[in-house]
Amino acid sequence: MAILKPWCGVWTPATMSAFLAQNVVPKLEKCLDTMNLNPRENKKYEEWYACMSWMGMISPDTMASIVTKYFFPRWYAALCHWLDSPRVILNEVKLWYREWDQRIPPQIRDFPTIKENLRRGMVALMESSQGLRVSSGPPPPPLAQAVPPPPPPVAMRPNMGVPMNSHMSLKEVLERMAAQHDLTHIPQRDRLKEGRQVYWFGTQSIYLDRNIVYVLDTQTFSWRPVGMEELLQLAGVK
Repeated sequence: MAILKPWCGVWTPATMSAFLAQNVVPKLEKCLDTMNLNPRENKKYEEWYACMSWMGMISPDTMASIVTKYFFPRWYAALCHWLDSPRVILNEVKLWYREWDQRIPPQIRDFPTIKENLRRGMVALMESSQGLRVSSGPPPPPLAQAVPPPPPPVAMRPNMGVPMNSHMSLKEVLERMAAQHDLTHIPQRDRLKEGRQVYWFGTQSIYLDRNIVYVLDTQTFSWRPVGMEELLQLAGVK
């Protein structure tokens, strides 16, 4: 990389991009595809940091695609295999998940496929904590394109407020909020919290209890009350 950087001001962006795509990207793909994910055998994950060091020369959308295709399938399989092992210590797996969550560079963190894969891992952790096997279900749906959509113009962004009236239930308010902001709001399969249905609200897991919304905190893996404005922010509404 040190050899190539001086050429950034000499080659045209198109020439540099083509060179990297042909000579560097395949090596990054192979590196992530063969990296040992076992934390007992590979404690530093130097291969990961070596690949991420190309951020800046490799565009964020290309790097997000590489990580989505060559890292996350193996990462998710390793996570599920670990969770389903007879002697699993759940806190160790949670720590491993958090460490990987923190390793994702900010330049690609908000890409839809990156967020979706992290969400899938979090769901596997929660299902395992409920005694469910996580590697025996149907294959996950195809991931969306890695490139995030451009943000809407400021003038077109929806209002954070949600029209409410005294006749609307909390569930109806959430449904209206989800529809207004184009967020998924559906029940999660076979997931209950204290006997109450758990729902997706965008990327967030929520349930309702006595007119209070509870959200799953992905840092502590615990449930906490949440207000409507914060819930929208957690779901990615700016």
